[in-house]
Amino acid sequence: MAKEHLEIDWAPYKEVKVFSLAKKYMFAVSCRLFINITDQEHVTRLSNLFSLIAAGLLSVPVNLPGTVFGHAVKGGKLINNELLALIRYRKMEFSQNKGSAQVDLLTRLLLVRDENEREMDERVVAAVITGLFIGSFDTTTSTVTSVMHYLADYPHVYSEVVREQMEIANSKGPDELLNWDDIQKMK
Repeated sequence: MAKEHLEIDWAPYKEVKVFSLAKKYMFAVSCRLFINITDQEHVTRLSNLFSLIAAGLLSVPVNLPGTVFGHAVKGGKLINNELLALIRYRKMEFSQNKGSAQVDLLTRLLLVRDENEREMDERVVAAVITGLFIGSFDTTTSTVTSVMHYLADYPHVYSEVVREQMEIANSKGPDELLNWDDIQKMK
């Protein structure tokens, strides 16, 4: 996923706007990990809705048509409806034994049971997923952008990071993924 993103959105250009591209990538990763959505049009539509919500978080809380907050409320309702529809679809898949292969956060939340074997309320699941999306929307992107800026400003640090990463990559097989031990080697 990262390689494809870099090849399409970074490699063809001499200069790029890191924050917006990192945000696009991080949101796509979140969509994949949280709700297993990889279709780029779907990811873009969700990203646009979450952009409305993010803008509304720091706006004057006046819910009138045309205001930033009003757009955020509308975007929030659309996201909530979409997540509830996805939750219901996944539950239907589970009831037909078609969804057990999904490995995303939504699936994990739908499988959680309390001490009385009751599942989480659909609205709670949607709220948890929404909160995680909002948390991943700008903060992770800001961190990635800051790290990239730091590495660009300090080429000797960048060289050490590349050396470290190449050592780890060279110790892996062609299709072998990173594991916890590999991550622990990263300084």
